[in-house]
Amino acid sequence: DADIFGLLNAYMATVEPQDKDATVAIFNIGEKKMSVAFVQDGLFHSMRAMAGGSLDMVVSKTCMNLGIDSEKCHELLSTGNLASVDGFSEAEVEAALRLAYEDLMAQIDIGIRYFSSTEDSKPLTKILLGGGGAAAPGLKEFVAEHSGIDTDTVNPFKLVPCDSKVFGDGGLSIALSNIYAPALGLAMRKF
Repeated sequence: DADIFGLLNAYMATVEPQDKDATVAIFNIGEKKMSVAFVQDGLFHSMRAMAGGSLDMVVSKTCMNLGIDSEKCHELLSTGNLASVDGFSEAEVEAALRLAYEDLMAQIDIGIRYFSSTEDSKPLTKILLGGGGAAAPGLKEFVAEHSGIDTDTVNPFKLVPCDSKVFGDGGLSIALSNIYAPALGLAMRKF
């Protein structure tokens, strides 16, 4: 899977020195599929394609729970504005998202169990989310809460200068960073 390979390269090229030896799971939550790569002692350990879990799954379940169309759901996920769904309180929208995240979390748990069952694995110290689904509102917190593991997004662009004429003074948003991280990682790969 080129996306997870790119995310892994982006992570390895931009990891902070104090985190270099951490045991990390990098989950790529793509539009149609999810995959995971594991880093242990600063080296690639293993990877796995996941049978389920994707942004489409989150959209589908959220649309069903709220009775909205996919366009409105994509808007909700990209803006993070829980008040944008007419007829529902922010708490109701958050509850619908959490239901969808439970299915995604089930797949993340499968990935964690896969890694934990390998003979030479060490306990995970961090989960990193990447891909288009990584910036879904509240997902990072949901994964951290349910896994008990420190969770963040890959975000390699925090260390890569971006032209302010293209991306503005604030630089690349977290959402775009998660989407562009595989491309950055592929561009940075060693020959």
